Amino acid sequence: MKLLFIQRVLVPEFPVRDCCRLLDVSESGYYRLLNHPVSAREVGRQELDGKIRVVFDNFSRVYGSPRVHQELLRTGARVSRNTVANAMRKAGIQSRMHRRKHRV
Repeated sequence: MKLLFIQRVLVPEFPVRDCCRLLDVSESGYYRLLNHPVSAREVGRQELDGKIRVVFDNFSRVYGSPRVHQELLRTGARVSRNTVANAMRKAGIQSRMHRRKHRV
């Protein structure tokens, strides 16, 4: 994330060395990002994240990973429930929790 920020925002105005030192990342990591394309696995993960976000938003942000997983299966996506749960956790997507009223 920091490397993309350096590439898109800082480098047009500041030297790479200073940007990397400021954000505590290596220059070699920055240049590796520039010279290597995104892997097929990462592209798949990004597509899955987009699909998860669409399903989550379509159902009023109430669905958790089991229901999002079921909706993805209905649309034809082949993905495990744990993969959906991990992707949702990494993206900070969390369903709304409803508290039940307890009778006393």
